[in-house]
Amino acid sequence: MAGAAYFRTRTLLREQAVIQSENLLINQLKVVDQEIAARENKLERQISSEDARVLIEIALHANPQSDDFREIRSEFIASLQNSAPEFNQFLLIDTDGTVKVASNAEWQGETIVLDDFDLEEHRSIALYGLPPLYENEFILISAIDYQTARGSTLGTVIGITEKAGVWQLLQPINGLAPYASTFFILADNKLIASNPANGEFTLVSSTSASQDELISSLAGMAQGEEQSPVALDVLAPNGEPAIAQLQYFPGMQSGVVLEVDANDIYGRVNSLAPFTILLALATLAATGLVLMLGARRVIKPIQALSDITRKFADGDWSQRARVASNDEVGLLANSFNQMADQLSEMYQSLERKVDERARQLRDRRRGGAKHHHHP
Repeated sequence: MAGAAYFRTRTLLREQAVIQSENLLINQLKVVDQEIAARENKLERQISSEDARVLIEIALHANPQSDDFREIRSEFIASLQNSAPEFNQFLLIDTDGTVKVASNAEWQGETIVLDDFDLEEHRSIALYGLPPLYENEFILISAIDYQTARGSTLGTVIGITEKAGVWQLLQPINGLAPYASTFFILADNKLIASNPANGEFTLVSSTSASQDELISSLAGMAQGEEQSPVALDVLAPNGEPAIAQLQYFPGMQSGVVLEVDANDIYGRVNSLAPFTILLALATLAATGLVLMLGARRVIKPIQALSDITRKFADGDWSQRARVASNDEVGLLANSFNQMADQLSEMYQSLERKVDERARQLRDRRRGGAKHHHHP
């Protein structure tokens, strides 16, 4: 009983933790999603203006070494920074991935590869590094294709949110610390941990069965774009058991994992485990004692009655059961004694009749013998 209550309590605590963490994750991601969408819309509105379209057309075809290009670059970057200050850096790349215009002039002429990522249906994606521009840094890029009036794509304008900006953007989720830890599973399956102590994002280099399970579950969610989080029992990177809420977040094309330490959930009830074990052992001991007393009270009298019955059946008509209680065993013993008395009386009566009959037969034989010898 005590063990069942203990496990039932753990089950209820888990259910409550799952519900609360699920609601938190859903609500906080809505806030983040709205902010990402607002940034994308700002960027799109800016490059859709007539002035921006002219600047983009010229920048894509101008000589990067010319004075006209430098003037166009300054004007174009300034317009983006004024209209969308939430981004830290801006790029204009052509269809080959070559950086034509960059807020960091040293990046111009470099080539980046985005072919492995889908930036059409969802225009933002979280990355851990963007070579050769960023190495080992958690960033968020938002990409808006520039298309001509005929619908031809000539290039892409990219707004980059760097680490500090990403941390601020994700504050609704990171702010749940220390009650929960946040991880991100990127499109390339890298696992990134957020550290609320220093505002850093760290690549989790170690692998585990729990990490593989999260990635596998995320793959299925991404294909169906499942909006409801999935609760999993996992081992955190530090090896401690945890309950993880996993949700695919299209706004970043990443999985978001909210982990709650199992010790925080079960800590109090686990402190009762020794008491529960002792209570269970005491219950078992009491049950054993009851069974032992029951054996003495029921089984032994029945065995004694069985021995008496066997001796009685072997011809010892003097055997009688001792009636020591008024329960079923006592009633059975009393019934046996009554039966034994009746059988004894019948046997004695039969013996008397046999003796009487034998006496009569002897008398007849004696009388017949006298008559036979009379002259």
